[in-house]
Amino acid sequence: NIEAGLAWMDRHIHEALGGSYYGLYGIERIGAASGRKYFETVDWYKDGADFIIKNQDKDGSWGNDVPDTCFAMLFLARGRAPIVMNKLQYSSLEKNGRIVDGPWNERPRDCANFAHWMGQNIEQHGLNWQIVNLKVSPEEIHDSQILYMSGNKDFTFSREEIVKLRTFVEE
Repeated sequence: NIEAGLAWMDRHIHEALGGSYYGLYGIERIGAASGRKYFETVDWYKDGADFIIKNQDKDGSWGNDVPDTCFAMLFLARGRAPIVMNKLQYSSLEKNGRIVDGPWNERPRDCANFAHWMGQNIEQHGLNWQIVNLKVSPEEIHDSQILYMSGNKDFTFSREEIVKLRTFVEE
């Protein structure tokens, strides 16, 4: 059910970002809880923050009432905690030539647990992690210097993906 919900977000993120401030807060909670930086190729925080800032009223508020302002501020404040690491979401090429979702998320809470543990040990609560993909440019995955790649099979990246990974490492 969680994967189906995230797939729905991938398909409908453009509609959801243009909605209410309460809806934006919901996107922030889904993005933070799932670790997703992107829904499909949309950086939900960047686009949501852009919408919020462009729609701020002259008095500093948002929308027609106090709750809209509260939800806008929660989105902006909680949406981007310091990023400890990125986890790479990738596809695999099977022997028959079919592309399938790779084994990148066999342990879905690994990075979340690490970020929580690290935050406690360095007394910096609120550290975060995120899932990135190679559908975007290498510059967009530089929120952390660590790119964690997991799975139990050989990596089968396309030439374009290899170039993106090489660029990320060299930068």
